[in-house]
Amino acid sequence: MSSIPLITILVSDDAYLVQKRRGQLKEQILGSQKDEWNENSFSLKDHLLHDVLLACAQLPMMAGYRFVWVSDGDDLKKNDLDLLLSYMQFPSPSTCLVLHVSKIDKRIKVWQKAVKAGFIEELKAPYPRQMSGWLFQEAKGMDLALTPPALQALVDILGNHLMAQVSALETLKTYLGSRKEVQASDVEAVVGQFLSKSIFDLVGQIGAKKWAQAQSLLENILIQGEPLVRLVSMMARHFKLLLLAQEALRKKSSEQEAASQLGVHPFFVKDYLVQARQYSSSQLKEIYQRLLITDRSLKSSPVNHRFYVDKLMADICFGGR
Repeated sequence: MSSIPLITILVSDDAYLVQKRRGQLKEQILGSQKDEWNENSFSLKDHLLHDVLLACAQLPMMAGYRFVWVSDGDDLKKNDLDLLLSYMQFPSPSTCLVLHVSKIDKRIKVWQKAVKAGFIEELKAPYPRQMSGWLFQEAKGMDLALTPPALQALVDILGNHLMAQVSALETLKTYLGSRKEVQASDVEAVVGQFLSKSIFDLVGQIGAKKWAQAQSLLENILIQGEPLVRLVSMMARHFKLLLLAQEALRKKSSEQEAASQLGVHPFFVKDYLVQARQYSSSQLKEIYQRLLITDRSLKSSPVNHRFYVDKLMADICFGGR
């Protein structure tokens, strides 16, 4: 019996762990080279399980196995579950089927069978108290050495959001250049900017007067637990920096000079300069004043804070109509 898993069901609501395990399984089956002939990817939002199983029945092309990835397994219907149960009894001997679901109900027959057969892999994010050890190992794999204060700063700021932590480590590696040791000050500089990326995106959509996209980004920011008061404060700071960036552009300052004028690291200044070009000077000044007024309203009024933020975005996107 081959050690290649013919069926793997990944159970997790953590995108990073699922992405990483998918890559590991794919490399185990197909190797590190791209193999379009022997790989299929399906989303059950767009495809029927019947289509997936037809792909599983195909023979590999000049290889030992095929790799079939299936996302959105939570959309499986009852008939799909019956089909999957039948496939589990007689899986293709030359296909590795990997299905991702966020959770399973172990009272349901198909999942009972999957557990008993050893098809289930549950991927769980580390608990907060385990994050230091996890982060240390991830950083080590990127050839970074986290000092204890830097490690604690990452845990305090990003918690056990693994995708955010890995993105922060990747940004830190670029930021440090040839330096390997990460200090707390590096984390504060980079992760503060990392957290501001969502603000960059939100400001870009507001500037383009794309109300629906701006609302969607706002919802995502709030889901991550960002308080509205802090969000508006960060936006006000952001627009103030855009005003300074416009002044630097007017003076034809170099990026190094602009970074000094804005008080940001040269690594990040280009983003501000690019976005500053999307607004006129009068637009920036008007938005900045509205943000200051909204900030004062949030801090002094017991009324629903979301009302003030929605009104602000509507005023900007629709010109106060």
